[in-house]
Amino acid sequence: DAMRQETKKITITGDQALADVDFRLKNGDQNVGMSVEYVLQRKNGQWDVVKSQAVGGQVPAGAQSSSQSK
Repeated sequence: DAMRQETKKITITGDQALADVDFRLKNGDQNVGMSVEYVLQRKNGQWDVVKSQAVGGQVPAGAQSSSQSK
């Protein structure tokens, strides 16, 4: 609830897609946040995230960020 999500760009090629998404604080420093690139695969008419990777942004001191792959 403390974060605002904004989808910046979606590129679809057949059954694969790339989505660039920004996450920022709702209340507070709008320069604090991060950008994540999601790789999606369409299976049986539904999109599934197969990989995500932080691609930039600022994380407050003491906070940790991580990327996950499925």
